[in-house]
Amino acid sequence: MAKAHDTTVTTVMLAAVSRALTEYLDTHGDRRVSDINLMVPMSIEPVADELPEELGNHLTIILMRLPLGIDDADELIDAIATSMSRVRYSFEPHVNFATMLGVAVTPGPVAHAVVDLLANKTVGQLTSVPGPVSTVRIAGTPVEGILGWVPMSGDQAFGICIFSYNGKVSVGIATDAGLVPDPGEVAGMIEDKFATFAGWDEED
Repeated sequence: MAKAHDTTVTTVMLAAVSRALTEYLDTHGDRRVSDINLMVPMSIEPVADELPEELGNHLTIILMRLPLGIDDADELIDAIATSMSRVRYSFEPHVNFATMLGVAVTPGPVAHAVVDLLANKTVGQLTSVPGPVSTVRIAGTPVEGILGWVPMSGDQAFGICIFSYNGKVSVGIATDAGLVPDPGEVAGMIEDKFATFAGWDEED
């Protein structure tokens, strides 16, 4: 599906997440928005083939708009890809990185206030992590799968962790129990929406 649309696995997975959240909100009669904002960590430096002897993270946070309510597959994937590209190639990642460096040296109460201010501009966080492409072992035992959850800040209520491992993709979901009491329902919807992609591809 990603190759057919000249995009990434992350974009395709986000399309499944978008359709699942749309269905969830429609089912519970609470969809009053056409999009949501998510906080997404990204590297501001390309990953080199040879890692330096002293590793150092150069990560920043960007705000990504995830559209909801788009039925057409091509339109949805294009909208997500455009949203991600617009921010990725703007000044926002570098401005946010500089802000994070400044926050790191400020007193605790000030730092917490700034973090909450930024975090509360979104409903939650999204990470997409490419893991090992082949089976890894721990103490000789093969790892069958890996599932991750994202840390959340401020009043964020929704976390999505997309993780690829050994040819498979998993999605870990964390939610505020008061707003989304059954994250398993959302997870099932994401799986169902992802399963329809083969049909979309045939139609295209």
